[in-house]
Amino acid sequence: MTVWIAVAVAVLFVAERTLRWYAERRVARLDRRIEALEARAAAAAPGASDALDPTAFGLPARADLDTEHGAPPSRASSAADRARAAARSGDWTPSAAHLTAAGTDWDERHLRIEALARHAVEDDTWLRNWLRKQPDSPDAAVVHAATLVTRIGRLRAIQPERRLRQEELRTLRLLLDGALPACTRAAALAPDDPSPWAWRLEAVLGRSRTEFDAVFQEAVDRAPHHYGAHRSAFRHRTPMPTEPVEPMIAFVEGIAATAPPESLLSGLVLEALLVVDSRQQDFAAWTTPAARRAVDRVLADLGTVPADDPRAAELRHLVAYGLTHDGRYAEAVGQFRLIGRHVGSPPWSWASDPAAWFGTVRNRALAGWDAAGRPAPPEAPGPRPAVGAG
Repeated sequence: MTVWIAVAVAVLFVAERTLRWYAERRVARLDRRIEALEARAAAAAPGASDALDPTAFGLPARADLDTEHGAPPSRASSAADRARAAARSGDWTPSAAHLTAAGTDWDERHLRIEALARHAVEDDTWLRNWLRKQPDSPDAAVVHAATLVTRIGRLRAIQPERRLRQEELRTLRLLLDGALPACTRAAALAPDDPSPWAWRLEAVLGRSRTEFDAVFQEAVDRAPHHYGAHRSAFRHRTPMPTEPVEPMIAFVEGIAATAPPESLLSGLVLEALLVVDSRQQDFAAWTTPAARRAVDRVLADLGTVPADDPRAAELRHLVAYGLTHDGRYAEAVGQFRLIGRHVGSPPWSWASDPAAWFGTVRNRALAGWDAAGRPAPPEAPGPRPAVGAG
């Protein structure tokens, strides 16, 4: 058993180094593109890029951009903030109520579990109190499992120049030994809930395709269009730099073809295009007929969900990015208006200076729209009104 644990740790270590190298290359490419784009803008109209003031278009200045959050606070996030505030004193009951209020909206439940797990990673006193008071609670069990999986993810994301210390190795072994049984227990306590299986997917990322696919099937048997499970499956199929992208594209296009609009799984195609885009220097990934159809599909699907849906907020960043690089400036400006000042989301968060990258792409859209006479964008369905959440 010890030998297998050592092998697993070694594999995780090598995988983490490789993924970090890929991410760093991607950031470097984005930074080079920022410089190239600004140089082209300056060559076309000296001083125009610097002179363009987004506030003249009713948009926030670069200095006012929030690079920590990808969307403004919603009623659901405000409820989560209240739960976190109570948890600081060890009170678990608001967190339990917040998760219970998601009901069988499995996507919303996944998002709430994710937020609670992130908080428990920082301080799990409240979670331990909850587990002690309600040892057979399915909600407490799945948050516990998600917390262990989140901790594994953070250890996998250590900086490449650092070596795993002996203490970190011991912690990783304990987490690996604890996460899968915790997911199993959570699944046993709530047989119809896809959440434990979706979190188990995160735990087995990087392991064999057979094991991953078996867990994925358990999740989608319970929720055929589960957003978190499909995103994990997409990440499992994201190719390394030397591998072809076609299998990944085929996978996400197959998902989008059968997904209902409100699932927003069509957005996985845009995430895949962003991977392709990261390998190029000319943004050509966004100018193909297939890419345009994918962006149009997501634009239509965004009109089927509430305005404060956090999945929609993330997708708007990708839509604005793709529209800008396809020269659809009027539509891009419309998305930038909806985005506002909250830019803590890919693709901007991949750059070393997210605000600069966002500002440059946004200015390109504004300049193109202004040069065309500020035409009205094509008619598109707007987002549904925001809904309350406990």
